[in-house]
Amino acid sequence: MKPLVTSVCALILGSFITQADAALFDWSYTSSLAPPIVAGGTLTTGAADAGGFDIIGITGTFNTLTITGLLAPGTCCLAPPNDNILFFPGTPFLSLGGLGFTDTNNDQVNLYFGGARGAPDTYHANLGNRFLGDGDFEVNAVPSVPGPIAGAGLPGLIFASGGLLGWWRRRQKYLTLTTPRIAS
Repeated sequence: MKPLVTSVCALILGSFITQADAALFDWSYTSSLAPPIVAGGTLTTGAADAGGFDIIGITGTFNTLTITGLLAPGTCCLAPPNDNILFFPGTPFLSLGGLGFTDTNNDQVNLYFGGARGAPDTYHANLGNRFLGDGDFEVNAVPSVPGPIAGAGLPGLIFASGGLLGWWRRRQKYLTLTTPRIAS
């Protein structure tokens, strides 16, 4: 019976424990062209490893067009192809392969670090195989929302109320047994 109780308790407690496997980052890109290309949104990443964060999702806009999805690594656009890795908090944020995504026009877009072509901390954009120019790429971590706390919510309230009721009933019983009765 004891192993069963232990297993059930471990299962219940395990359901409250979450790991921070994903991180969110706000990003923006502004080109130096006239008129400028403006893009921005949110990147969803997997857990960080020695090679940075693997970007697994993207939302936002690119030059007023809605971003529709992330391209698989190695599929966009010029050499070296996109690798969809974010380096944070260090710079550069993207590699020479950079980040590949599509928009509502079904365009393939590649944002990447341009250290080989331009000044340090310069990023570039490609639309398919066409170079769009230099720009600034910014990334900020989105603060994470803490996960649920074990015992919080309605089940915790019911459990605490039951404990309080049990304590009150035991106390009343104790007071009844220990208080001397006065005969009338």
